Amino acid sequence: MTDDEVNRLAEHLHIDNFRKNVRITKIWKTEGIFNPKAQGFIRRGKIGGNEEFDDEIKLKAEKWFKENLANTDIEFPQF
Repeated sequence: MTDDEVNRLAEHLHIDNFRKNVRITKIWKTEGIFNPKAQGFIRRGKIGGNEEFDDEIKLKAEKWFKENLANTDIEFPQF
């Protein structure tokens, strides 16, 4: 990749631009995942978002991972 391509890709992937990406937010709204009353779709844009989960949500997430990823090679770290 050229320096210009790297710079354009970095700009495209920047968290602020991701937040403004109409195609992404439209998909989430269409699927009924987006909650307009809740905090924004993209929170801080930093690693460690699971710190915002309470114990109940962590258990629900771990249960979902086990049930829905059982027949895949995808693994998620424990909370």
